Amino acid sequence: MKKVCEQCGIEYDCRPVRAHISRFHSVRCRCDWEKEHGRITITDDERKKRKKDPQTTYTCIGCGKDFKASKYAHRKYCTRECGMSSIGKQSNPTWNTGLTIEDPRVKAMSEKVSKTLKHRYKNNEIKSWNKGLTVETDIRVANYVKTQTQWRNTDSFDKEKWRESMRKGQVKAWAEGKYDCLITSPEQKVWDHLVSLGHNVKWFKDISEDDALNTWYFQFPFKDAFVPDFACPDLQLIIEADGCAIHAHDPQKCDRNIKYGVTNFGLHNAKRDREKHHLYHKHGWKWANVWQCEAEKNDFHRIHRELGI
Repeated sequence: MKKVCEQCGIEYDCRPVRAHISRFHSVRCRCDWEKEHGRITITDDERKKRKKDPQTTYTCIGCGKDFKASKYAHRKYCTRECGMSSIGKQSNPTWNTGLTIEDPRVKAMSEKVSKTLKHRYKNNEIKSWNKGLTVETDIRVANYVKTQTQWRNTDSFDKEKWRESMRKGQVKAWAEGKYDCLITSPEQKVWDHLVSLGHNVKWFKDISEDDALNTWYFQFPFKDAFVPDFACPDLQLIIEADGCAIHAHDPQKCDRNIKYGVTNFGLHNAKRDREKHHLYHKHGWKWANVWQCEAEKNDFHRIHRELGI
């Protein structure tokens, strides 16, 4: 690709990949342009000083040979050809390369890993119900493996329908009081805000016929399909307290600095949220969601809009 140097006007060849950032055909042109526009990053005296400085010995991570270069270069490869041929083949060493268990970082990591379920099972600290059982020794394991294998190998097996049936089974078990869960920080803030507005809020497992009118229920099973956070059957209104990272909040609208951005898990939850909202509208219910970043600032304008406040 042909481009024109902004300093000397000479036409030079440029790779299409670098076309959007390439402006000069040489380093000298770039330095001259920086001097004229007052954007000097390295002065002439500094450049001369660096040339006089002794060179440092580096080890090429591509071929393993030692080479000398300026201590300001911070080079990883001995030549450009060696670097281009090694891209994608060589990997940087891990942080614990050459360290032993005596290092405090390695010791801390080992203690952390030893607390996981995998190592607890390995050390016989906890045992599963099928520990040591095989298909030949236990009829329960044999029947389970047989039925699962036959079912999954049939043409009628649909993974999406299987997930839906599993979800309905979990919702039914929650409605029967077989499950217990914790309340998150956004959910607690929504709970407190509803109480401050004068509403009665309680767990769904504590439901009774003597409840007051317009009572809100936390973890309310809806049509054996989903379990919304807060629901008021009298108002036919649902409130969801969604975490920004878990439910894929738009980064341009979110005030929280999500470390890992929008993950596949968050996108999957967002897709399921759309299915929930469609189901709510289908049965004539209204819904409002409160994002975690909004709950932290006590911004509940979505709830006020649905309640007509």
